[in-house]
Amino acid sequence: MYPKYPIGRLIIAAMKENNLKKSDLVKAIGYQNINKGMRKLDACITGEGIYKNKKLLFNVGRVLEIDDQTLNEAIKKTLEEIKRKKEKQERLHFKPHIYIKHSESRPSSITIVCFAGINYFKHIELPSNIHMLSDEKQIETVSKIINKHYQSQGDKIQMFGHIIGYIYRKTYDDGIEFSVTGEVIGRSTEKIHEGKATLTVGGKTIEGGILGLRSVDDKPRK
Repeated sequence: MYPKYPIGRLIIAAMKENNLKKSDLVKAIGYQNINKGMRKLDACITGEGIYKNKKLLFNVGRVLEIDDQTLNEAIKKTLEEIKRKKEKQERLHFKPHIYIKHSESRPSSITIVCFAGINYFKHIELPSNIHMLSDEKQIETVSKIINKHYQSQGDKIQMFGHIIGYIYRKTYDDGIEFSVTGEVIGRSTEKIHEGKATLTVGGKTIEGGILGLRSVDDKPRK
């Protein structure tokens, strides 16, 4: 399968030019565990491992005689394409929800977040028909859910620290910020970068964890 990102196309073209197979390349880089090296190389070629394996990419560039400028440009373009693709997917699958703001940006246990899924700790799912309500009713419904949530969870130290507020993500681009007591603070201009936690089970990567979204019992009334 032909690589879909610039970094993969660059590496494959340079391998052909140097008449090297993947196994030859990982050996030249210095891997003794060839299978492990090939998995990391494949992750770079597909773009999936570009964040974690930049050092490997520059070792690949050294062996394949790819200059740093060309390699950096391919990495930059790949990251831009991945970002556009990620945003496109997020927009396609977006559902209104409440985003929980915490005092800490990093979790106290990455392992637990990977198992449960980051949405379990950062999202509150809303009734599917909330978008059909008037703006006033949406605010009322969200406020009640926030109030209820904070009353049950507010005094507890969460995976990301203390709860400091909420954002009702009405659309992908539009949000309304709420206090911990459910009062409207105003329109949210904060760009929320949704993190992704993955869990590998039996060789398969699971996105979103096992537990998925936290749900609520509240049903909005028209």
